[in-house]
Amino acid sequence: MQAIRDADAAATAALQNFLADLEETGALAAVDGFPGILDLSLVLRQLLADCLANNAPMDALDLSVLAGWPETLLQYLGHPDSAEHKDQLLEIARYPAWGAALGEDDAALLRAQLDIQAGAAEPRRSAELEWEEEAAPPAAAAVATTGAGDGDNVPADLRDLVAIMVAELSGIRQSLVGVVQQLSHPDRDPDACERALHELARSLQFYAEAVVSIEFHGLAGTIQSASENLAQAIAAKEPGAQLAVCALLQEWSEAVLHYLRAPLQPDGATSLLGLMSDSRWPAPIGRAEAHALLARFGAAPAMTPETGRPKTRATATAGDVSIALPKDVDQDLLEALLQELPAQTEALTVALQRLAGGGDSDDLLLAKRMAHTLKGAGNTVGIRGIATLTHHLEDILLTLHKQHTMPPAPVTQTLMSAADCLSAMSESLLGRGEPPADALLVLQDILNMAGLLEAGGIERWSAGQSDTQPAPAAATAEPAVAPESEADAVPMLRIPAHLMDQLLRMSAETQIMYGQLQNFIQQTSLQVKEVRGHFEQLRGLGGKMEELADVKDLSQTGNAARDDGYDSLEMDQYSELHSYSRRIAEITVDANEANKDIAGGLAKLKEVIATQARLNNETQSLMLKTRMLPANTHLQRWQRCVRQAARLTGKQVSLGVLGGDTLIDGTILNGLLDPLMHLLRNAVDHGIESAAVRSDCGKPAAGTIELEFSRVGSYIHVDCRDDGRGLNLEAIRAQAVSKGMLAADQDISDEELQQFVLQPDFSTKQEVSQVSGRGIGMDAVYSSIVEQSGTLSLKSAAGKGCTVQIRLPQDMLSIFGLLVRAGPRLVVLASRGIAQVVHHELYQVRGEGGELQFQMQETQLQAVALERLLGLDLERRQGGRHPRTAIIFNTEGGPRAVLVERILASQLFAVKGLGDFIPKLPGLVGATLLGDGTVAPVLDVTDLLRLPIQVAPPPESGNTPRKSVTAPTALVVDDSLSARRSLAQFMHDVGYQVRQARDGSEALEIIHARCPDILLSDLEMPRMNGLELAGHVRADPRTARLPIILITSRATPRHQQEAMSAGVDAYLTKPFSEERLLAEIQRLLAAATT
Repeated sequence: MQAIRDADAAATAALQNFLADLEETGALAAVDGFPGILDLSLVLRQLLADCLANNAPMDALDLSVLAGWPETLLQYLGHPDSAEHKDQLLEIARYPAWGAALGEDDAALLRAQLDIQAGAAEPRRSAELEWEEEAAPPAAAAVATTGAGDGDNVPADLRDLVAIMVAELSGIRQSLVGVVQQLSHPDRDPDACERALHELARSLQFYAEAVVSIEFHGLAGTIQSASENLAQAIAAKEPGAQLAVCALLQEWSEAVLHYLRAPLQPDGATSLLGLMSDSRWPAPIGRAEAHALLARFGAAPAMTPETGRPKTRATATAGDVSIALPKDVDQDLLEALLQELPAQTEALTVALQRLAGGGDSDDLLLAKRMAHTLKGAGNTVGIRGIATLTHHLEDILLTLHKQHTMPPAPVTQTLMSAADCLSAMSESLLGRGEPPADALLVLQDILNMAGLLEAGGIERWSAGQSDTQPAPAAATAEPAVAPESEADAVPMLRIPAHLMDQLLRMSAETQIMYGQLQNFIQQTSLQVKEVRGHFEQLRGLGGKMEELADVKDLSQTGNAARDDGYDSLEMDQYSELHSYSRRIAEITVDANEANKDIAGGLAKLKEVIATQARLNNETQSLMLKTRMLPANTHLQRWQRCVRQAARLTGKQVSLGVLGGDTLIDGTILNGLLDPLMHLLRNAVDHGIESAAVRSDCGKPAAGTIELEFSRVGSYIHVDCRDDGRGLNLEAIRAQAVSKGMLAADQDISDEELQQFVLQPDFSTKQEVSQVSGRGIGMDAVYSSIVEQSGTLSLKSAAGKGCTVQIRLPQDMLSIFGLLVRAGPRLVVLASRGIAQVVHHELYQVRGEGGELQFQMQETQLQAVALERLLGLDLERRQGGRHPRTAIIFNTEGGPRAVLVERILASQLFAVKGLGDFIPKLPGLVGATLLGDGTVAPVLDVTDLLRLPIQVAPPPESGNTPRKSVTAPTALVVDDSLSARRSLAQFMHDVGYQVRQARDGSEALEIIHARCPDILLSDLEMPRMNGLELAGHVRADPRTARLPIILITSRATPRHQQEAMSAGVDAYLTKPFSEERLLAEIQRLLAAATT
């Protein structure tokens, strides 16, 4: 039963592959002038897909009928006028097992379509028609194929040896690329170049010995000649000559590959010897030596040519890897390709990675299917580089599948290089990078490998692999990742990015309006509470009026004679005063109840607005998610970066990603791409040790690098850690001392020492490498993170590895912060870096000026006042008069304390940018609109703490008075509420802190508590009028010089004279001129300061 189930599963998988190829096969035939084949292929594909969806059973006979489709199709293409071949194709399409639904009318229409062709032609034996035998379901031995026999010029007993020679030559070619890059670099290191050239010479010598061991003496002679020329170039120590020889060696490697593909053909050896005779070599071989070597080529082991399938093209050209778009490209097709290309290349890479890790046939089929899809997409749009590379990649995968063989390590390495190249091509088309520089080399390696596989060289190779590494059982194999079906696909809606930005801007505006509404409700609630107090006072006054009315009635009872004949004890008698007092009491009660109703309505309104704010936050969060991407979006690029760095350094390294499903804003994630790639290269090049060193240290041969993503509040945390050697603190100290950044005997902690690697132009490595030494140091990574308002810190343990911790704000539409007062200004301090808020009673501050020390129990930190941090003048008396709150910030240099005058609120603030015309200022995140309409800057204090503190210039002497940064205070006194508020608003608008009093007595209480800078009073007021107030002020020595302005409706000279006699400085009549009042205020204040 298990065997039957396995056979059914295999048949189903093969049938799915057949369906995937049917449509493209028809399309190829349509291009050649056979549109009927396209229609028939589409119909057959739909019929078979319906069978699969309905789980319709198929026996061996059904599958054998379907297996005849490729051969019947080829016969039709060869003889399109043959009615017999047309009928055979229709019979297969109408076979009862799947074609019962195809009616007579549909069959007749398809038959008519088959009659249409552009003219008889030779059958098109494409890769799809000639070599895709797996398209037909392999039902036991009943499946017929149309493939030709495998063969090559290399006999079977030498195929594995030739394959080894090609693999070794690929390593030399890689070394050549690195040497050429080093020699071509404008800032090349001569010592590093010389070491690389000597290493290349040793590789050539080892290669020559290996070739001699298998008796390819002619080839060994050319290798020896190449080595001698390289030795002369090294001895000359001339970079230009060395570069020229290396370029010739690259041509030589191409000629060797050409020879190894067909050792029996004389043109390969002749071309190779002709190249070695070129006069461009420092020591070209002579004619006699060339004839002798040609004879040694003929003395190679006896080989008999074999016939087989057409050979893969031998040499790749620059046009084969071009990703230039055709001039007449279809924009709709291009847009569709660019949308699907990243996912398809990622699926291909994942499948090949599974094969490299011991995958199964499902992974091989998935990789082949994705290569096939990419090839079709590349051909459709006209991108030759993608189409060519995936075409030959598919041929290799197809050959492996036909031979039921898993690829050995050298093949998987070549396949992964091709996948990396495809990913780089994809990113270049998307505008995320340059075209891959090694594309031509990668394609040539693929062609070389395809040639070997066509020669059957994989057979013994695979046999060796199967002896030592048996393929995993299907039950334990990792399941293949299948593409998402149309039924499971989520409908997508594409909208312009600028429209989403506008929606987010409107959402932020709504948040600002919520803040203003909240502030309005808060102020109204305070006013309601104040009115409630007034009602209580009015109720008390009403009660007193009733008492007075009752007393008056009692006093008049004995004196007044009643007209109605009733005695006062028999019936109460009320006056009009009593009636009015009762009415005032009733109205007061009614008004108080109405006030309670208003307060209740405000409370409900506050709840509704809070609900609206919550909905707005949810809407904003959902809109932000449209810009968010999973953290592992660039996983393939990071893995490719690690693979390339490991290949160049000869190390074994694996990359793991934790928290890959964490959603991050696309802009932030793209900004992280380059810094993380540099950190990964650094980890491979500087951190991970070689396999031998790791073994000596008791570590696994393969190093491990981990990227971990997480979201904490509104911040994104990224950790990049490795298990390598860690930071070399001694080398860092020595470099810091040599640069004058540190004294030789200076005591410094390990944490502070690690921060030196973030300084510009700081490196402990003496030589520039092609992996991480590209002129971009950790300072560039650090600067990139800081530009995104992030932080970067290092943690290292000797012999255990290094961890780089990055912290970035998730979005800047809204930010949680503290609203604080800095003198007369209000500023918002972003919560980034805040570790603790300490009340003034819990700590002490020692020191003067800019050298302050915060001390709380055993903790001692550097401290600075916020005003000094902003470069403002700080009044000395202010600190003593108003104790300050300390906010502890975590910075790269350790925690620091910032002293603020007062924290007014802690909430979420909507942040708006300052526009394109304002340059980027350190520490300034943006601005926010407060509820009362005030614009407050939003500051990043951790960024400000990195800057040198700007101290205001000190006074010339200690006796010089310091100018206060606080706004002047005005006291407005008037019994009329409307007049008092109007005047107070005017004074507030011109920059005064305003206090208010209802009469002279209340004004004196305020003056005694804190003397204002100017007094503005009415003349006629209850309890104490303006003249009496002026007299009291002038009689007190503490307030005798206080400027007084009297504002009244009395305009007679008598009133004005009495006011001046009482000590009033200015007398204005209502309605007054605001310009004149302002002029009088300036005059009096100027006189008071002289």
